[in-house]
Amino acid sequence: MSSLLIASLLIAQAKGQIEPGPMCPPGTSAAFQNNVRQILDLMEVSKFAEAKKLLPRLPDTQIEFSWDDSNVPEVLRAGFIEERDRAISTWMEMYPDLKIVESKTPDVTISFADELAINPDSGIPYGHVVFETEGEKAPYFESIIGLNRMKPSVPTERNVIGTEVSFLIGNMLGLAPAVRPGGAMGRLDTAHSMRSAIIPYEIKMARENIAITKQLKKAIEEKKPLRFVSAEIGVQTQTLDYGTFSQGDVPVKQVEVTNLGTGKLSFIVQPDCSCFRVDGPRELAPGQSGILNIYLDSTEFPGKQDKKIAILSNDPDRSTIVLPVKGFATPAYRFLNESSSTRTLIMPANGAKSRLYLAYDPAKPFKIQSIEVSGVSGIADYSAWKGSLPDPVNNESPMDREGYAIDLLLSPSGFSGRMPVTIAVKTDHPVYSTIFYQINVQKGLAMVPTNLYIGRVKNVPQRVFGILSHPKGNVKILSVTTNSEYFKAHVEQFTTEESKIVVEYDGKAPAGLIGCTVTIKTDDPETPLIEYLVQGQTE
Repeated sequence: MSSLLIASLLIAQAKGQIEPGPMCPPGTSAAFQNNVRQILDLMEVSKFAEAKKLLPRLPDTQIEFSWDDSNVPEVLRAGFIEERDRAISTWMEMYPDLKIVESKTPDVTISFADELAINPDSGIPYGHVVFETEGEKAPYFESIIGLNRMKPSVPTERNVIGTEVSFLIGNMLGLAPAVRPGGAMGRLDTAHSMRSAIIPYEIKMARENIAITKQLKKAIEEKKPLRFVSAEIGVQTQTLDYGTFSQGDVPVKQVEVTNLGTGKLSFIVQPDCSCFRVDGPRELAPGQSGILNIYLDSTEFPGKQDKKIAILSNDPDRSTIVLPVKGFATPAYRFLNESSSTRTLIMPANGAKSRLYLAYDPAKPFKIQSIEVSGVSGIADYSAWKGSLPDPVNNESPMDREGYAIDLLLSPSGFSGRMPVTIAVKTDHPVYSTIFYQINVQKGLAMVPTNLYIGRVKNVPQRVFGILSHPKGNVKILSVTTNSEYFKAHVEQFTTEESKIVVEYDGKAPAGLIGCTVTIKTDDPETPLIEYLVQGQTE
């Protein structure tokens, strides 16, 4: 037997005598898994001092951060800090062992930039980026939040900051980003109004990750060698293409998963939509394969299927595999009109008339039994229809369709401004027995909401906004003023049919009730003047 072969056998025998280190659970970030691997590789060869230097990169129950808002407009700073503190408090309430404090020697720095680089996957700027810094000294992570989002850009509002800080904390605890909004790790680069809600699964994952940190720290202190055992995931499928099917069908695709590594493979399947149901194994022994059956329930999801399925595993090299989903669910029904895709109907003095078309899938026709209109006084009549119309929602050019023409007549009495109108169509369809469609009917210009209550606020500068709806699209706003020395207002263009009316409070009013009336002057002959009430209370 050659000396080289003998040496190889001795090394393999020595490795077999070293106890395996902890394996990361699926759903942890690639950075966390790779840091664990680096530490275990050093521990295997008894380089405990070097392994100890990497421990601060693993999750801990104490997170220290610094906050640099020097690039943030003064009027936004207090609101951003309030949302930051809300996110921190929520994490610490759900995970009592967790302590998150501001520090001059932070683990992570948080700062702001006017606009971040373009995300090549979406074509819009990143809203938030997190970097793991080089070197052995803190800070170990750097977080930068964009002050503007989208194209064309819109300012990042305060509620988004809490979502980003919550995501950052999850990232610091070793959690992987989620493909679906919701929870701390389901963030978006787009402008949005949601506040993230931390889910119990994320707390469970954080606890497991910190347990791994403690286990490694104890082994390093005891100078106990541990070795890295690798799971390696193999997935042949690149895209799930469900083809064309009827809305309401539940087609299925199969994905084979194989463990090509030497350790147990654990994984979870995370769709970006509640329409998916997944059956199959979640653990595979070395060399074992398993089949995932992925069902797509299209009952509430007609049209183009542009979705994602993420497989999160404990393979540090492929901790997240994203499978694009394609397909087209032929809608069981669709509402169309001849003019545009807008759902705002202008109310003239003699009442509003509108014709809608309810087209059905020719392969599965249905009959209308009755139509009810609610929200404003109105009636609806219908008749059988065949014709050629486009479908902007599904990006379809004009084509032959059939179904029903629905004629609406809405009364101008009993309301002003903007009101929602719900059309309930009762049918004999076995699944869609009642089909709802909502439009807005509007007299002149309207503010949404009609008044703005900003709640209890700290006596520091604040920014809030409402939306001025002008569906005609050709309205000019002449001026925006307030009747209070503590409030200023200005307009920001949002879309061709909406403008953002921004109200800024300077934080200098006496304690107690605060507020103002915002006066908006326009060149619209029907609504030349709009008064908008803003109210709140200082702490």
